[in-house]
Amino acid sequence: MDNKEQQFQALASWLMYRLDGWRTHREINHTPKWDEYYRIWRGIWSATDRTRNAERSRIIAPATQQAVESSVAELEEATFGRGKWFDIQDDMLDQDNTEAEYIRNRQRLILLLVVWLVL
Repeated sequence: MDNKEQQFQALASWLMYRLDGWRTHREINHTPKWDEYYRIWRGIWSATDRTRNAERSRIIAPATQQAVESSVAELEEATFGRGKWFDIQDDMLDQDNTEAEYIRNRQRLILLLVVWLVL
């Protein structure tokens, strides 16, 4: 393996360590609410989501799904629709310009992975 590949492997390892911890925290502390919100968003009826004992209707209005889809579309456009999120200027006194390119690409990769996991 060359040096860049080792660095990307180290970055991937660091990210997976963090993401596994966050996923474990979510599963331990938030699974019931997570599942409830997912069912409401997807329009899946469950008796556990009833708010009253006398409630008989199994209709789930699509308003929640529409609101989520609309918000996600707005966030995606605001985040990704304008080209580069940031840029790193290279030190002009330094003859090696690959380090700024490497850092720029590494930061973009981290941001893309985090955004992908959040969405």
